[in-house]
Amino acid sequence: MISYLHSYVNDRPDTDWNTCGTAAIATIADYWGRNPYSLSRKESDGRDGLWYWDDGEAIDAIKNGGFGPDVVFGWGTTGDGLSTLSRVTT
Repeated sequence: MISYLHSYVNDRPDTDWNTCGTAAIATIADYWGRNPYSLSRKESDGRDGLWYWDDGEAIDAIKNGGFGPDVVFGWGTTGDGLSTLSRVTT
């Protein structure tokens, strides 16, 4: 059972309005101990005392790796887009 899951969020309103799926990919990748983009841990989460990636840096790295929003007009990420997680986390 998971007692706590640190969730990455799209918290830059002007930049991340459509990246909730990308943030979810960062959350799952980090949970499984994968860091395919060699991100450094810069932010502490007071709820568990551990260090995590910067939300924006993680989202940008995943988008730049080709796993950003894939809905027409960039309006979000499809289920198929999220299923590419196996390629991101290996």
